[in-house]
Amino acid sequence: MSYISGLIRTYFTMLRGILVIASFLGFCTFSAAQPNPILTNKGGVIFVNINAKVKINGAAHNDRIAQDTGKFLNRGNVYIESYFKNDAVTEGQGYFEVAGTWENNSIFRHGNGVVRLDGSGTQLISGDSATHFYDLFLAGTGNIKKQTVDAYTEHLLDLANKELATEIFTMYVTNPDFNAITRSTGFVSSLENGWLSRTVSLPTNYIFPVGSSIGQMRYRPVGISPKVIAPEFNQFKVRMVNHIADIDGFNIGLHDSTICYENPYFYHWISHSQGNSTAAFRLYYEPIDGEYDVNAHWDTQTPTMWYKTEYNWAYHGSTPYYVLTEQWTDFNPYPFILARVAPVIDSLVCVPELCGGAMGSYFVGNWVPDASYVWNVDGGTIIGPDDGTQVDVVWQDTGYGTVTVYQELLGGACHSNELSCSTHVLPQPDANFAYQPTTIYAWDYVQFQNLTTPDGTYTWYFNDTHSSTETDPGHIYENVGIYLVQLIAVSPEGCVDTVVIPVPVIEGLDIPNVFTPDGDGYNDVFRVLSSGMENYSLRIYNRWGNLIFETSTPRAGWDGRTNAGEWVPSGTYYYILTGQGTLEPYERTGFITLVK
Repeated sequence: MSYISGLIRTYFTMLRGILVIASFLGFCTFSAAQPNPILTNKGGVIFVNINAKVKINGAAHNDRIAQDTGKFLNRGNVYIESYFKNDAVTEGQGYFEVAGTWENNSIFRHGNGVVRLDGSGTQLISGDSATHFYDLFLAGTGNIKKQTVDAYTEHLLDLANKELATEIFTMYVTNPDFNAITRSTGFVSSLENGWLSRTVSLPTNYIFPVGSSIGQMRYRPVGISPKVIAPEFNQFKVRMVNHIADIDGFNIGLHDSTICYENPYFYHWISHSQGNSTAAFRLYYEPIDGEYDVNAHWDTQTPTMWYKTEYNWAYHGSTPYYVLTEQWTDFNPYPFILARVAPVIDSLVCVPELCGGAMGSYFVGNWVPDASYVWNVDGGTIIGPDDGTQVDVVWQDTGYGTVTVYQELLGGACHSNELSCSTHVLPQPDANFAYQPTTIYAWDYVQFQNLTTPDGTYTWYFNDTHSSTETDPGHIYENVGIYLVQLIAVSPEGCVDTVVIPVPVIEGLDIPNVFTPDGDGYNDVFRVLSSGMENYSLRIYNRWGNLIFETSTPRAGWDGRTNAGEWVPSGTYYYILTGQGTLEPYERTGFITLVK
């Protein structure tokens, strides 16, 4: 071990081309033989002049022998490759760069100096006394700087890309400039009773860059803006808690009726520790956390639960998102959380009355972007999608049907109020009919039988320019074809049903073989039923071959008299019929029996 002693000794040395001036009062030791050498000041004075650079290839210990002895006066630049321990008086008017633990057990006067923590691994800010830094820069290859004692930064805290873990202690940033904390990706983390504290004095948004590397890495800052007219000093403290609030007894299932869901990943503590100004605050988050529209405060009023803060405004533009509470004074107790307000359906547009079997459309009055809608129908069937702001319902049952709807958010975690309405479903007629005969030729009389239930009023369209309003009409078709007969039935309540049935009128012949012209009104005429005939000819002969009747008019009948008007006796007569149809030519011969 080497000793440097004397009343006053002054050394002038060149270090990297820079003049270093060091003065010692008392005695100093330097243990160069150790693996981690220590420069120890035993009650003397170490003075580093302006612009001087001192590099200590090991640790530095500023110690004392008696009260007010042992001083390390830095006006220049000091680089310490291991820890720095202060048990006496250190004045940091210059620049300190420390690669190990910063330990302050006595007096550190910062002046307007800079301390740069530039180590690897976890670097500590420790000691028995809270260090008041002027400028504190976090650097080096280690990602975490950890406090084991309260600390103060009175001008600038530069987090760079590091985590400042205050643990259960507090980092106080006392400079009221809103730029007093700078960062690239760094943040401040705290455990129970630990905080990041800032002094604020202007009505601007002061960022508290809090986060956590415990569990999933999260940076979720808080912005606080005091509502001051003239500069007024207020102090706020913030801590982010990187787990569900339930773990700490703040059950996210307990909330007022305006809230339906709270952030299950993290929450914040915010304390207004000095001053009386009302403040606005922002809770920031990322899209991966969900989407929120209000901030909530844990309040011990009866009942104890999360209560929605007033005057909320949600920003969902570019990231990060945030929810702003415009005015707030009640920061005790301290927990705050992002929340979703329970959705509200303000109206349901219903169909008051319709007919059974008809479809009605139902709408909610307001739209929520990420909500689904749960519809329920009693007495009808939903047609198509059933999770949007509209559903279409077909009603089967008469009487009163019911439609209910509520909004659902976050996979069912949030439900809105439920609205319902009734629809009067009127009896719907079931239009139907039959007809006789089933084989129809042109000029046949067709009898229609109305099978509609229940009774009402009817309109028939026979598809040949004719119509009817009778209940059971008859009709004659003059030409061959398929006729689409339409029946429109209207119930007494005004409900309408329509049926269309094809009625075929066919081409062909139907020739009877006997008739009885006895005047009884039944089968008195021999009439050939025909359809679609042209060049028609019917000739009738007696048994001697004499022509007794002929006609070229289809459906013209023979009443048993000759063309001269004389009655013929009962007997068997011979006929020859020819005609040209659309489908084929017709030629028929045969016998007809006349019976009187």
